[in-house]
Amino acid sequence: MKPWNRRQLISRIAQLSGGILLNPMNAKLLFAEEQLYRLNGRKPFVLYIHMGSSCGIASGLIQPLKAGEWPIGFFDAGKEGESVNPLLNHHIKAEQFILHPYSQPLAEIVQDCFLTNGTAVSLAHVTAAQLQMTGSTLSGLTPQWAAGVAQNCKNEEHKNPILISSGIKSPSVPDLNMINATSLSQFMTITSDPKVVPKGFESTWEAMLREHQIQAIGSTKIIDSERQKIQNLMKILNEGFPEFDSHKESINSLKEALSDTNYADIITQNPDHTNIQMDDRFKNYLILAGSLAKTGLASGMTIPDGSQDLHNGGGDVDTARFAASRWALINLFWKWIKKQGMDQDMLIIVSHEFGRGAYNLRSVEKSITDQNGQTKEMTVHGRDHGLGMGILFINKNVPSGARFGAVAENLTPVPGTDFLAGYNPSAQAFTSSQLIGSMLMRIYPELFPTERDVRKHWPTFAPLTQLIRGN
Repeated sequence: MKPWNRRQLISRIAQLSGGILLNPMNAKLLFAEEQLYRLNGRKPFVLYIHMGSSCGIASGLIQPLKAGEWPIGFFDAGKEGESVNPLLNHHIKAEQFILHPYSQPLAEIVQDCFLTNGTAVSLAHVTAAQLQMTGSTLSGLTPQWAAGVAQNCKNEEHKNPILISSGIKSPSVPDLNMINATSLSQFMTITSDPKVVPKGFESTWEAMLREHQIQAIGSTKIIDSERQKIQNLMKILNEGFPEFDSHKESINSLKEALSDTNYADIITQNPDHTNIQMDDRFKNYLILAGSLAKTGLASGMTIPDGSQDLHNGGGDVDTARFAASRWALINLFWKWIKKQGMDQDMLIIVSHEFGRGAYNLRSVEKSITDQNGQTKEMTVHGRDHGLGMGILFINKNVPSGARFGAVAENLTPVPGTDFLAGYNPSAQAFTSSQLIGSMLMRIYPELFPTERDVRKHWPTFAPLTQLIRGN
């Protein structure tokens, strides 16, 4: 065997690290000259909500094909059957969605919802999470979906777009300011220099001025193109964001929209509501996202919360309750987004690492309050990792109340043929990269006018024309 030349070696390394073939053509895509996109007055904001490895059936991200009828193998492998939790078997039809009481909050906003199903590709937590959140198997190789959108929002006013995330930067998003904040108050603290500096300490502003003015060994030397960015960041630290004051009324209305009272009005529609507690952490994330989207200070956010890896049992109850709390808050959040006229600019993406398989032999005892108000005891079996997954998109311009792709008998992911959950059982299921990349082209044509603009961030992207242009 002849030794590989340099080009072959680079190509092989790229294949092993995520399937990207580096040749002169797509090398230009990866390292192209900077391009600025016209926002045309829009304030794009992508909110990606990760639901861990939640069971898609319990959460509502994987739905039956017909109301009142679960496909074979959804619960007992290879057999007809239904959930041991009777509430999951109570189906509520809303457009093409088939919901249950835990996912019912989506019914009120279904006209702006679009459910897609595909394959998670991997059954390993870390790999599947990376694929779902970034389209790649390796951390840092390609950006989070919100990060790619934020980078394309760079303009003269916002030279360093803000992204709320604890993730890792990729090479195609060099200008992002990634801030790890879980609430509006925490964000404001992070982006503000302390007003009172302890005696003997310099303020951040003073330290930066000293470093850049004194020419000596150890001083920092920067190029002129970077100086303006640093000065802008230091001004923010020193003065804060005036946009919060000018939008104070809207931010307060968001907090009111997500109040305990409004949450209770939604969640009490579920017979099991006394066992579903509001997740204050998730609520604070939404308040931060809405505030940043309204002010235009940021263009994206990733909410990483959620585990639900319930191999030992309980998913049909615990995961269902976990998702119900989030759907209720998302319901209220989206209604506020619409009132603010932001429903074309805001795109919410909800997904998980992967769905779960059929019941295994492990179990736990659970109880719920059923539709008759009675306490029902049940044995809830565990579920292992499964390849089927769901991605929910919420935006004014999605195919309204529609579904694309499906998870068929024995929890097999299959590609869609229409927006009515029709599918082709002999073809390969969609991936997150295909689904999300295509939807970004549909929702943000200014930022992603061509496939090339998507591949600049996600080089393996393969478009789904029906999603980009279909109704």
